[in-house]
Amino acid sequence: MADTVRRARVLPLHTECGVPFGYGADTLASRAWALRPSLVVLDYLQLCSGRSGEDPRGTVGRVSYVARTIARDLGAAVLVLSSTARANYAELVNDPTKDPGDLVGLGKESGEIEYAADGVIVLARRSDKPRGRVLVVSKNRHGPLGRVELDWSGTTFAEGDGPREEVAL
Repeated sequence: MADTVRRARVLPLHTECGVPFGYGADTLASRAWALRPSLVVLDYLQLCSGRSGEDPRGTVGRVSYVARTIARDLGAAVLVLSSTARANYAELVNDPTKDPGDLVGLGKESGEIEYAADGVIVLARRSDKPRGRVLVVSKNRHGPLGRVELDWSGTTFAEGDGPREEVAL
């Protein structure tokens, strides 16, 4: 563990914590261009600010397209974390007939996110296992779709005993 901590401390990491609803698309773009990172993680999309009078859908759409532009122009991997509407997630988790892939399209302002994104990955609880999760690649402009079941220990994931599926485009 000490060796891992030592190696992590020398990584060229830069973190910023913006105030909720104060870190918008323009700030994201200017910071990315100034830092030129290999990886950008925006956690989480719905806390980004909008322009005066802009509705949440417009804000999410603008930030989503800025994230896509950063990925394209800077050659960076951009991971944008988004939430799912609570009612939709509760229905999925409490109904064993629902599939985690059904979460796609049920997020907050998901149409804008999914349209702008090169890929959409959903991580959801499995209804049949208390610590089970499923990772679903539901959109991938550059490769296959698929899913893998995972076991969550509380700190790490391991591949579960369920089937692994890959769907060719």
